[in-house]
Amino acid sequence: MTLSTVQLLYASLRSIGCTWTMVACGVYLSRKGFVSAQTSKNLSNVSMQLTIPCLLFTSILNCTQDWDPSTKCPELRETLRTAWPLMVLPLWYVTAGILVGKLAATLSNAPEDFRKVAVAAVAFGNSTGMPITLLTVIHSSFPRRSELGKVDPVMYLSVYLLTYPILQWGIGSNVLQSKDTPSSQTSQILSEEASITQPLCANMESGEDDDMESLAPTNSMQSMLMLGRKMVSNGMQPPVVASLLGLVVALFPGARGLLVDTADHDDDRPMEWLFDGIRKVGQAAVPINMIILGASLSRGANLKEIPLRSNIAVLISKMVVMPAIGVGTYFFLKAVFDIDENIDASVYLVVLIVTCTPTANNVLVMADVAGQNKQALAACIFTQYMAAPLLLTVWLSIFVALVQQE
Repeated sequence: MTLSTVQLLYASLRSIGCTWTMVACGVYLSRKGFVSAQTSKNLSNVSMQLTIPCLLFTSILNCTQDWDPSTKCPELRETLRTAWPLMVLPLWYVTAGILVGKLAATLSNAPEDFRKVAVAAVAFGNSTGMPITLLTVIHSSFPRRSELGKVDPVMYLSVYLLTYPILQWGIGSNVLQSKDTPSSQTSQILSEEASITQPLCANMESGEDDDMESLAPTNSMQSMLMLGRKMVSNGMQPPVVASLLGLVVALFPGARGLLVDTADHDDDRPMEWLFDGIRKVGQAAVPINMIILGASLSRGANLKEIPLRSNIAVLISKMVVMPAIGVGTYFFLKAVFDIDENIDASVYLVVLIVTCTPTANNVLVMADVAGQNKQALAACIFTQYMAAPLLLTVWLSIFVALVQQE
């Protein structure tokens, strides 16, 4: 089922309207004093440690319980066979982001203490909370028989997230690292958390890796080993672990069949009550993320910390140039790879949406530890979120129109 241009526009605006209604609730709660910075931090931990992992896990295993045996549930082996480029895609997007970020810093004559920050701000976008929210709302806005309404795209985001966090924490830390950063500061990267849009990023649990007393190597081999350990440790965060667990269970039809009725779809499997409970917890991820985003935006940021030209350069690079690169990537993948027409819309929507989100907030953590200009980065991220209602509306309308076309 292909929707008309008017129907596409309506569905896109509806999804955007739903998203920003939830954000407005966060603004209201913050202004009333119900959501403080500490409350945001606590809810961020709830989101990253529980609700987002539950959402990713159940999205991989889910099969619509419509009491219709003729309905076919998505098979993981087929999903990985056709959507495997999503596991490689983060390397391309991070590389492109680094190049675009360096160009933005040069053209805007960014201050010396902001150049590396500008590169990281463009290269590492929000890949968890915001994309999950947008994908979930878009999916629910389309009829069940439409291309985007049939298959939940969050399932394919979980494939993307298998490799992206490792690149973000590994390469990102190196991009931001100063030559004179004390090693005692570097070890704090696994225990510090940021503040402005915390629930929309992958934060590390405080004290998670306190046994790493120092990352300062004594030789090149030790340096490589410790870097590898840091990348794996930082990459194995709850959303990634949940995705991996979901993939493992989905690979074994017998195990999946205990949790989800994949036969006649009448919701009567022995452990389906457990799956339903986990799924309901996961459904709380989207409103929690958006409410805390609204609360964070209502607290504002000090825009004087960064020159206007540099702020605008990063904004355009991250939320205009990178999505344009995503569109180019979409056309390349569409021409080169033959993806099943029953799922291609959902796969390509993930390919596109991960390029249009603002900078990941955990870049603030890495910037602070590396001795970079954290305040300027916070102002930069705040500017991106203030521009998001307009830019996201435009890009989502374009993305949905592209993936729904014949």
